Amino acid sequence: MGISRVAVLGAGLSGLMLTWKLQEAGIETIVLEAQSEVGGVGKTMVWNGFRLEAGPHHFHTREQPLAQELKQLMGGESLIQTRQNRIWFQNRWIAYPLSTRSLLEIPPTTLIQAVGELALLWSQHRLGFNLPTPPTQPGLLPKYGKVLDQLLMNEYRQKIQQVPASSLRPTWYTSISPASSPLQAAQQLLQGLFRPPKARTLTFHDPSQGFGSIAKKLEQRILAAGGQIQTNIQLRKIHAPDDEIQAIEYHYDNQEHWLPIDYLFSTIPLTTLFFRWNPIPPHSLLEHSYRLRHCSLVYLNILLPQATETDNMWWGYFPETHYSFYRASPAQLHSPSHSLPQQQSCLTVEWMLPTDHPLHDASAQQLLEEALPGLEEAKLLRKEDVKDLWVHKESRALPLEHPTQQSQLREISSYLTKIRRFRAVGQQGKFHLSPLAENLRNSLQAARSIIKESN
Repeated sequence: MGISRVAVLGAGLSGLMLTWKLQEAGIETIVLEAQSEVGGVGKTMVWNGFRLEAGPHHFHTREQPLAQELKQLMGGESLIQTRQNRIWFQNRWIAYPLSTRSLLEIPPTTLIQAVGELALLWSQHRLGFNLPTPPTQPGLLPKYGKVLDQLLMNEYRQKIQQVPASSLRPTWYTSISPASSPLQAAQQLLQGLFRPPKARTLTFHDPSQGFGSIAKKLEQRILAAGGQIQTNIQLRKIHAPDDEIQAIEYHYDNQEHWLPIDYLFSTIPLTTLFFRWNPIPPHSLLEHSYRLRHCSLVYLNILLPQATETDNMWWGYFPETHYSFYRASPAQLHSPSHSLPQQQSCLTVEWMLPTDHPLHDASAQQLLEEALPGLEEAKLLRKEDVKDLWVHKESRALPLEHPTQQSQLREISSYLTKIRRFRAVGQQGKFHLSPLAENLRNSLQAARSIIKESN
């Protein structure tokens, strides 16, 4: 049996990229999205004349074929910008990614502490001595010692994902991957002794109309090729008798729809997927999926008079765990030619919060009070200068991986693998926090395999 009609659940970038390639290859494809617009987490919004990004802010990869796909899609509508990253550490800004030169900005006593902790851990690793480890946050095993764990963003990753940094895989948050030993970490740092600080770790491509324009461009290409995208749908059932996908049932435009399909791709959370399955999966798998946790992206946008910062191309990271937020950065004007009254500026403060976190549903004023001490310490604003506030939240935006759930995830994956004519893609579909480039590459590979099978 060939493949002539495919359904894709979710209109995030992974689902749209997959749909684009399938539809252009002549395979009838329909995208079903619960939200009112495409893009998933990757949205661009405008507030008080400023362009605000939800989710990814830019696209970066060293894979030239993937980069060319995005450049072809955008038709030249991209910018290569220089953005300076820096971290707020012990009441001072330090250039990032970290090099030996930036370590010279650290107070001498703190630097001595870092060297001592690193030497202690190296001794344990190399000589097998049972020495006491440096104090650190509860549940966080030191990789390089408390100071370097903070500077190398290990505590930052642990703060975001609410699990010990030692259990996390490297992600897009930093180009410095955890070394297998403290000695290798020291060697990695020393390599930067004679290198000048870099403005960025990779080449970033920022769409000139905001990151959300990638999804809009994909939507245009899909519709032009004859594909369908339906938003504001309510998924009812996924019919897979005898472990093979046959049809999906959903509510759209005040009507119930039954759609026979030859193949189904899912980019939606596993909890949503499993509780729409017909026949119902084993009870144990339903329990596993129900216990999976997600975190939301929460953005506090603060309107200010002209800030003291004149360079609006920087990101400030707050890696220490006593700050609940993880990043602050100035928003760009929606249009470079746009003039604002009184030369206003906008500062965006970002949180990644588990859905059960006390701040998850906090008001704009509550979030401001939470972030204010750190922002004032970093000299990013003064409370009396705040003119307006707006909170935007992307609920359940990212999977919250936990090492205790790996066996349950393997059982879920094993069950889904047995379903014929079905594949889960994207970080929500696979419940795996992964870089955007990896998700898009996997979507392209999945499209190629279906195109090959249909021929």
